Amino acid sequence: MSRLFMVGAGFVLLTACANQIAYAAPAKSLEKSLNSSILAEKSANSLSRGLIKRGALDLDGLSNFSSAWEKSRALKKTMKIPAEEKLKERFSQAALLLSAPEKSDGYKARASILFELSEYEAAAESFEEAALYSLNDKSLPLWQGLSLHLAGDDDAALWLAHVALMQDEKNADAHRLKAVCLSSRDFRRSLNEMERALALAPGNASFHASKARILIENKQYKEALVSAKKSLELDKSLLAGYIFAADALRRAGHLKEALGYLDQALVVCPYAPSTYRLRAQIYRAMGDDDAAAQDMALQSLCQDEIRKQAEVN
Repeated sequence: MSRLFMVGAGFVLLTACANQIAYAAPAKSLEKSLNSSILAEKSANSLSRGLIKRGALDLDGLSNFSSAWEKSRALKKTMKIPAEEKLKERFSQAALLLSAPEKSDGYKARASILFELSEYEAAAESFEEAALYSLNDKSLPLWQGLSLHLAGDDDAALWLAHVALMQDEKNADAHRLKAVCLSSRDFRRSLNEMERALALAPGNASFHASKARILIENKQYKEALVSAKKSLELDKSLLAGYIFAADALRRAGHLKEALGYLDQALVVCPYAPSTYRLRAQIYRAMGDDDAAAQDMALQSLCQDEIRKQAEVN
């Protein structure tokens, strides 16, 4: 499905649903899983392939350490995916919903899983499909836009944000999307947009995580940690909150404290590739190549299985 078609569909959906655009999760049953992924956003889980390409979280040359990569490849053959059955069950449940007359719920479920696990391009397509079956859910094009942003397509994502704001200037979700799209271009404008979103929805944990990501991108690590902690005060199951807290601490040089947040992230979601990737970075910085290699293997295992489940379901 072409990117142009996805953006065009977003425009049709937004203009067809001009009234009462407001922040809402795609479905009540998905609110927790989507919030626990945001960011991700540039996360959420924000450590996806798109994030690495865009520089939200650099690999610090991790790929150049051939010995660690060699160890991880060998380890991968002997390791198992944490909570593998739970991962498969989530995809299977989404597939069952897709067979029901109301396909929107199935696409929403599938999109939320892919988003949480950093498969943003696939998530964008599933959010679009969900929107086609649920024209009254005006948040879906913005979730699509957020996914496009995290996949590296800021132009398409920013366009969707602008269309939504033309319909309703108090659309908090659209202000958040605009903020994250501007982060690498204009820090002050980005932060101003994020503050507008938070003024409209101060209790939205994922918005505070988004602010943390923006601050990390602009090397404001102390302030980013404050925002990440605020997101976790509001929602202890928010995966992005742990990820961004850990990354802010890592970049500030507090490696052991960062590991503590990643331990908590793995309790929330034991098969998120981004968590293992970030932890491998930290272990490598600490000089523990064996631990880094193990996490690199786990990251690769989880990512392979996620893509496999997305294909078969």
